[in-house]
Amino acid sequence: MMDRRSLMALTMALGLTAGGPLLALATVPSGNDGIVLVVTPPWRDLAGVIDVAGGRQIGPDTAYLGALATGEGADFAARLRQGGAWAVFDGGTLAALCGWET
Repeated sequence: MMDRRSLMALTMALGLTAGGPLLALATVPSGNDGIVLVVTPPWRDLAGVIDVAGGRQIGPDTAYLGALATGEGADFAARLRQGGAWAVFDGGTLAALCGWET
């Protein structure tokens, strides 16, 4: 059985380990126009969310929770969120974080 201090240390270590990548994603600006990364819950139809928002999916593959998409208008990100997206990130900024130039 773990004592209280060990449990607290383990909880803090796990929080810091998971918090770094989440903090990096939280600071990425929201996409509005151009290429965006759309993140949806697993029970949502990702292609349907993008289609209803008036956009189109780009790229050959999608991930389990997200895909790259493009759409017109300054309110494209807002339309995606209204359609069920958890988050919409600027694709150019994410590419720069990964070392790609757009």
